Amino acid sequence: MNVLLIVPPVDYTYDIYPPLGLLNLASMIRDKHQVEILDCIAKKIKIKDAIKHVKQNIDVIGVSNNYTNNTHNVISIAKQIKKKFPRQILICGGTSATFDSEYLLNNCFDFVVRHEGEITFRELISHLDKGYPNLNEIRGIWYNKNNKIYRNKDRPLIKNLDNLPLPSWDMIDEELYKDSYIGKQSMIETGRGCAFSCNYCVSSKMWKHTHRYKSPKRIALEFKLAKERGICLLLLYPDENFTTHPKKVIDICKELIKQKNSIPWISGGRSDTLARNPNLAKYIKEAGCKIYATGYESNNNEILKKYNKKTSKELNKKALSILKNNGLVSIGSIIVGAPNETFKQLKDTIKFSLKLDFASYSILRPYPGTIYWNEGFRNKTHLLNGSLCLLHNHPFMIELSQKIAVLLFYFRFKTLKRLFSKNKYEKYLAKKYYKLIYSILLYTVWDFFKNAIKKQNYSY
Repeated sequence: MNVLLIVPPVDYTYDIYPPLGLLNLASMIRDKHQVEILDCIAKKIKIKDAIKHVKQNIDVIGVSNNYTNNTHNVISIAKQIKKKFPRQILICGGTSATFDSEYLLNNCFDFVVRHEGEITFRELISHLDKGYPNLNEIRGIWYNKNNKIYRNKDRPLIKNLDNLPLPSWDMIDEELYKDSYIGKQSMIETGRGCAFSCNYCVSSKMWKHTHRYKSPKRIALEFKLAKERGICLLLLYPDENFTTHPKKVIDICKELIKQKNSIPWISGGRSDTLARNPNLAKYIKEAGCKIYATGYESNNNEILKKYNKKTSKELNKKALSILKNNGLVSIGSIIVGAPNETFKQLKDTIKFSLKLDFASYSILRPYPGTIYWNEGFRNKTHLLNGSLCLLHNHPFMIELSQKIAVLLFYFRFKTLKRLFSKNKYEKYLAKKYYKLIYSILLYTVWDFFKNAIKKQNYSY
């Protein structure tokens, strides 16, 4: 079969990395099928132009959907394809697709591959190639047949990630992912999963409350191959909790040190793991880690308890101190607007965030699959304009608080001067964050005028 895998466009972005998930899928089927990858983000292809890259001879099109706020673009591409090529089979997969399967199946998609996709996708393509026999036997898919949705059982997770083939790096032009300052950047998968249960996140549900690592030797091999491809910086992804099991992390770092790894990398994890295992920072730094991202979310214990974060402001403080003492550039994620969060609580969190090297501020929203999503629909008074009942029930105040936090952090001299930092990785991140702020600003202004013009046209 001829298979096309698509990364859909996004409304705005400040950074691009290779589509590791699609590269893994390609490796699973390329021995028996013809596979192409179209990265609309890297190639700067807009939604209206994406259809021009779809050929008549394509049998199956797979579209990735990892972010809920990009589902509208995913569906837009699907509708264009179905309109022009109604016989082509459309498959969607990814984190967001897993928890919004029914919605996607009601909007042009024929199949959704849920949770971990490699084995499921290979089996599905094989069945389609044979003429759809026994679709009900394929675990891990939902599908739409004659306008009726069928929900197959989930597939067990892969026990040994080392059994997966290497990603098909030869199928993309890695020059497209070259950063003008740092050079060619890429991704490497060290593990998958999350063993925690934060109320705002779907990661633990996606990976069924488990965390698995590849072996140290497999990870070291992928680092070595990345070096041979000329990669200058690696992001450990989708392993958001790389440091979950400290002993395994130390074993990985020791192997990288033994192999004399020279590629710098970006990692991340929870503040409590780092605070309780301070020697971890020393190992990851020696193994080549330059930037460490931490999900602090709040610096108020009451709010952290509401999030079911299982951390504390004391652990946050200790973790940040450990990062600074070991010379690691710190990134912290902050959530604005917990249920009934007070201005004082938010003020304390923003004050803490100003101690970070870089910070990202996001608004708490009830995304499909999260505890807050379910609670929001049980009690609809908690839902206001897509946000939870926050800051005195005024969504405007939430938006304003987020923007004030961004302005306070990024338009102070301490952060601005990082654009000229002697630390290569501080400067790298500064360029990216200011590019993001600029992109969001342009998008917001354009969206405002576009809506204003629409309203004016409707008035005639």
